[in-house]
Amino acid sequence: MGAMVTTLPAERSIVMVDNDTFYYYGGVFYIMNGNRFQVVPAPAGAIVTQLPEGAQEMTFDGITFLEFNGTFFQPIVYNGQNAFVVVETE
Repeated sequence: MGAMVTTLPAERSIVMVDNDTFYYYGGVFYIMNGNRFQVVPAPAGAIVTQLPEGAQEMTFDGITFLEFNGTFFQPIVYNGQNAFVVVETE
């Protein structure tokens, strides 16, 4: 597990993966740990609508991905809007 912070910006997103609640902001995922937010690895299957500036586009086997800080996202359409899903890399 990673660093802990007491607050996140209001622009954060709440992301559900299975029955787990994650918070997402600026390319980083967090969970609640007591009364603080703890940085965690990006959960496979998480869907977000924005990636931070600096995400790098790449193609593997004809499929486009975006990589940011070691996490790979695949562009998708979700609920009628462009989004990105975290994909497992191992």
